[in-house]
Amino acid sequence: MKTKTSPTIVRSWASPPPWQFQPRAMRPTVADLLADVGDYPNVLVLVRSFGPRLESAGQFAMTEAGDWQPDPSGHYLSGSPTLRFVRQHDTRQRVRIALASEWFGTVPEGTSTTAMVAALNATEAALKAAFDPGVILWTSPVATGRALWRRTIPKGTEYNVLGHEHTELVRSTTQQGRNEMLGCIRCNGGGCADCPTEAPALFELDARLAYGAIALGELPHRVIAHDAEAWTPETAYDLARYRVRVTVPDGWRHVGLLGVNEKGWRYPRQPGETFETWADGAELLVAAKYGWPFWTLERLAFDRCRPLRTWATKLLGAASSATEPLVRAALRAVLLSTLGGFAQGPVMVTRTGAADQTMPPANARRIQHVGDRLTWQEPGSSKGSTPFYQWAAAIWARQRARLLDTGKTGALHLEPEHVVAFRTDAVWSTVAPSWPDDGAAGRYRVKQAAGASAWPYTVRELLDTKGR
Repeated sequence: MKTKTSPTIVRSWASPPPWQFQPRAMRPTVADLLADVGDYPNVLVLVRSFGPRLESAGQFAMTEAGDWQPDPSGHYLSGSPTLRFVRQHDTRQRVRIALASEWFGTVPEGTSTTAMVAALNATEAALKAAFDPGVILWTSPVATGRALWRRTIPKGTEYNVLGHEHTELVRSTTQQGRNEMLGCIRCNGGGCADCPTEAPALFELDARLAYGAIALGELPHRVIAHDAEAWTPETAYDLARYRVRVTVPDGWRHVGLLGVNEKGWRYPRQPGETFETWADGAELLVAAKYGWPFWTLERLAFDRCRPLRTWATKLLGAASSATEPLVRAALRAVLLSTLGGFAQGPVMVTRTGAADQTMPPANARRIQHVGDRLTWQEPGSSKGSTPFYQWAAAIWARQRARLLDTGKTGALHLEPEHVVAFRTDAVWSTVAPSWPDDGAAGRYRVKQAAGASAWPYTVRELLDTKGR
């Protein structure tokens, strides 16, 4: 009888060898994973999944294995979990355990560990060719991307980090991708006799490496004005964010153009509805083009810089040359996680300590006392992060605008009844339009198609149509 295994992928940064893998029994414990580390001082271990024996956050945080203990820097348990351990008697030996999906996204069923190892080696080779022979993959896509970006900064160049007030203003008034199920365009989702029940077909119109294409352009730098100067056609291409009062025009019968945050983002499209929101100048340009009236209440204006052009050019070149799906996925992970990291402050980490020797800090949350140990969450260190919120916000906003209209493509170039959903950098439609595509980053292409199905009104129903 063939023994099932759940292999792990191991990488050390002590004179880095190629990526290796070790077969392990199914449902490994933390002790099993740490046994693969050997004596290397700095190691990344990738696993396909954390099985039932590693599911609970409390077990993640409180596990000790032999002479290993949780790293004082803490575990990261939100989203894609990351476990960090250190030798009790040799703090130079640190281990990071993460999911392979951090690099590859959803790993196709049947993908061998050997294939993932080969993909990581090929990804590193592609980055060496694009940037510099001294490039290596670091312990995460975002760490790799930041290291690559720093290589491209011209000597003597400095980029401005916003002050606290403006950082909070940008952070609290922006969103990332637009994710929206449109429902029935006729009744604004409220339920009517004409609500569609069947979709003749479904097409995912995906913008290829969309964020990377936008990163090639000019981005906001320093704040040069915080006032109430109005948006005008003459200032349409200024780099600015605006607080505006908007009214959906009479007779409007298409998707909403601007989002409003009401404990979650929605996109009003009912004629006559008036609302206030913050929007990027790129989004207002689309609104003005399609006759949506708005009035400026506040403006935050920036001067210009091109901080990511060289980095994005090299990374997009590597991605466009990659032929293996896993390599393309890894390069995409480097791109997206780095851009998202520009808007990421300190994250919540999980720490642990002996109950009779440990006092959680005043800002600790979710304190648990299990056995003889305490575990809690607290904000992690921001060391090594690069909080350029204004860059990430501008890139996200321009992509939301491009979902609607790039001049020749976008949802507003479809009949309203054909638009099913928005998913970050993709429009889902019941038709496959003949939009121009020269293969460049940012161009729309049909990424996948599905046959006839019930009309999807929820994300789950939409995702269930994939592969049909």
